[in-house]
Amino acid sequence: MKGKSLALFMFMSSTCMAAEPKIIEIIPLSGSISNHKIFMTLAREESKIFGSYFYEKYRTPILVSGNIETTQISISENIDGNKATISAKHEAMKYTGTWSNQKKTYAFSAKQLTRPYADLIKRISIFDNKENQSTLSIDYKNGKTQQLTIDIYAHPPSVIFEDFTFDGYPDLRVVELEAGTNTSYIYYEYNPENGQYTEPPPEIAALINPRVVHDKKIISGISKNGCCSYKATKISSSKIYIADFDYTSNTGEESVTDKSTGVTSQTAITKSAFESNYLKIINTGTPY
Repeated sequence: MKGKSLALFMFMSSTCMAAEPKIIEIIPLSGSISNHKIFMTLAREESKIFGSYFYEKYRTPILVSGNIETTQISISENIDGNKATISAKHEAMKYTGTWSNQKKTYAFSAKQLTRPYADLIKRISIFDNKENQSTLSIDYKNGKTQQLTIDIYAHPPSVIFEDFTFDGYPDLRVVELEAGTNTSYIYYEYNPENGQYTEPPPEIAALINPRVVHDKKIISGISKNGCCSYKATKISSSKIYIADFDYTSNTGEESVTDKSTGVTSQTAITKSAFESNYLKIINTGTPY
């Protein structure tokens, strides 16, 4: 199901049907409200935007939603009936404006940590070749074109731009299959050296229901098997953590692989450790 291949210049028959995929862009921002540091992660679909932010001192997520235009963003929050709005101008990955409620107004500023995909890409389309096989066509602003052959079972197609390698460039993933509570993706990493997308390492390609925790530079995922068995993955810059836990037998196992040496260690994991070290982190990630 994960089979896919790269092809830079592929002839596409006139019988292929092109579709503009739904595009979602994940925007991580680091900034402040007044003199309090915050971290914000937003998901943008056309002009609509939603997500959350937290004060670094407290780390309690605050949900927000609103609209974003060419140079302006307006998002609102509502905590137990206490409403507030962030209004800001954005230019060159910098946001400046205000946070205000009915009583107070504070300065708001933030810096976007990932380049917008629109800085690099002019157009992205998906062509149906045959049953379940499609071509993802990317037209770059520098005049280059890249075509990726992908096997997808989810329609209409969805493309998500999000920096999961934490290098400041927009990586991408395409929804491959939605099966109950499990959603799988086809992943590609952006390579700034050649200005094109390449296949990721296998631990990324295998992630189900991914969550990217930008402030901790962790990518995670979780899948459910039956009623009570879970498999969770957590990937940092140096290690790969994989944990299986069964709530029926109340037993679990964790493996930790060192990326530099390839050495893997295994040990039992308790319910509290599984929920604290995996589920809690996964729940703080972006909802796409």
